[in-house]
Amino acid sequence: MRTTMDQVPELLRQFDRTEEIEVLRRALDALASTTAASTAPNSDSSDVVSQKTRLFLDVFNAIDGKSIANFNFDARPSMTTAPPPESGLPAGVDPESIADPTLRARYVKDIAIDQQKVRTYKLQSDLRKIDREAAEAFERHIEEGCRQADAKILDKIIEDTVRSKARREFLKSRVSALLQHRR
Repeated sequence: MRTTMDQVPELLRQFDRTEEIEVLRRALDALASTTAASTAPNSDSSDVVSQKTRLFLDVFNAIDGKSIANFNFDARPSMTTAPPPESGLPAGVDPESIADPTLRARYVKDIAIDQQKVRTYKLQSDLRKIDREAAEAFERHIEEGCRQADAKILDKIIEDTVRSKARREFLKSRVSALLQHRR
């Protein structure tokens, strides 16, 4: 039987294809619930910590890969689309109620654009939330499973794994601070 940690790479590939936030959440939950004791018997605990660290970093890469830099969360998308003013109809009407085919086509296009904006806004909001959760779970992982002696190894893993320079520098700084007073 596969351990939950073994399922994370496939879940991340699935998230990359589908952008379904629940798939990413399952990957994060699987990682957060995995301990050295819950993995295969005879596993070296340092190997488990190293593998789990890499998988957490893969979660951050998945988040960063779908996040839009400088996304404007203040620009909330419209939930109802107004038809062209020339139609004289209120927002949210069925496109079929517009007799003019040119105006109807324009309205259908505007609805599709607004629906995409809603999907994008929701994904970015969900990514922002799960990013915070992943950061908290990663910090718990570092606090519970790592020692000061692991700092150089962790730094190298972060350097080799994390694609985003800003994320890489932040994580290296965070790990250093978390391990500073550990033995």
